[in-house]
Amino acid sequence: MHLKPHRFHCLRFLSRSLLAMLVMMGLATGHPNHDAIAEVDWNSETGSLEVELRVNAHELERAVSKLAGQALDLDEAGSLEHLKKYVAAHVRCLDEDGKAVEMKWAGAEIRVRSAWLYFEFPVGKRSDEAVAKCSIANTVFFEDYEDQTNTVAFRLRSDGTRCFIRYSKEKPIASLTPEVEPKADPLNKPELTTEE
Repeated sequence: MHLKPHRFHCLRFLSRSLLAMLVMMGLATGHPNHDAIAEVDWNSETGSLEVELRVNAHELERAVSKLAGQALDLDEAGSLEHLKKYVAAHVRCLDEDGKAVEMKWAGAEIRVRSAWLYFEFPVGKRSDEAVAKCSIANTVFFEDYEDQTNTVAFRLRSDGTRCFIRYSKEKPIASLTPEVEPKADPLNKPELTTEE
């Protein structure tokens, strides 16, 4: 599974360095950490929230296999639909009116230790203020690890404004503007099933 380079803007070196630093800070605590880190960029030209999500490859393979009800190798083409289903069930977007936005898959890079997942939420052409009122739910690995935390770095490209949102089991959904409460809770749908 490979990302088509022209579809997404790659994270700049500085952004990847920042994400790596967040991971290393967690490793410095002396015990294994369970986290997933995402970069969400607002692309006003395409009307999409573009997401790059970094997770532990082994944890992802275990979670997707559990969903599928069988052992899967994420490098094999047959696992792609299960991978998409897992991500769509655990990372969701609501527009500023509280309506669910369907995820559009762009690709994945599965490496030995980490996996980079690329997808977007086409929310349509909106003002920066409207986009900042969208909400993201991020429950990746919450059912597997008690100490799982997820971080999203959200950036409005027009002015470079960036904010960091930390997710936990107690706070699985947040507005992209931290002081705004989400209008609805999308965590009840879609159901995770092992059926096709």
